[in-house]
Amino acid sequence: MYGQTPPEEDYGEIFVRVENLIWDVALSAVGAGTDVILDFGFWSRESRNVDRNRASAAGAVAKLYYISCPRRIARSRTLDRSRNPPLDSLWIDRAAYDKLDALFEPLRKDEEFIAIQGGDA
Repeated sequence: MYGQTPPEEDYGEIFVRVENLIWDVALSAVGAGTDVILDFGFWSRESRNVDRNRASAAGAVAKLYYISCPRRIARSRTLDRSRNPPLDSLWIDRAAYDKLDALFEPLRKDEEFIAIQGGDA
């Protein structure tokens, strides 16, 4: 919708527009009785809480799956993908990855989630 790599100064606004569009479609599907999977990063505790509440307000039961792998593997895979990115993906370089990674707030034990640990492969 906004190209492979929008300018960094526009990213926040673009993210909100795309997220709202995804939520519009998701809430319509929930209203029709369909299960929905949101593949968001849920990077902060606040965003996780907001989205849980948004799902609950729509009558959905929110389940959070925390799929993790070692950080070095995640970084390597992201940078490998960005060397030859698919046409519809966001290009992420080393600096962008490190900046985004620093923003992630790990889930805490008092947050309800299902943990799935990835391997070293």
